[in-house]
Amino acid sequence: MDAAEVQTFETEATLDATWLHTAKGLSQYLEGLTLPEGEGFAFLAAEAGVVAEARATFDRLGLPSESYKAANYWRKDPAAAE
Repeated sequence: MDAAEVQTFETEATLDATWLHTAKGLSQYLEGLTLPEGEGFAFLAAEAGVVAEARATFDRLGLPSESYKAANYWRKDPAAAE
């Protein structure tokens, strides 16, 4: 992701948005998070393999599935990896 693609959001809610520019280290990043007390919601949008890894990490951390949305918007082209 290009840093120029980072967006800001205006909301009356408390929002802590973190933009990761690479999928490397995503699990470590998620495992290192300290979530605030009370109810919250997490949203993640990424490549399908990255999303699967994030869901597995959320499960390991005991985050209820209704507390997040992990959406895959594309799949890595296997031919491009060759």
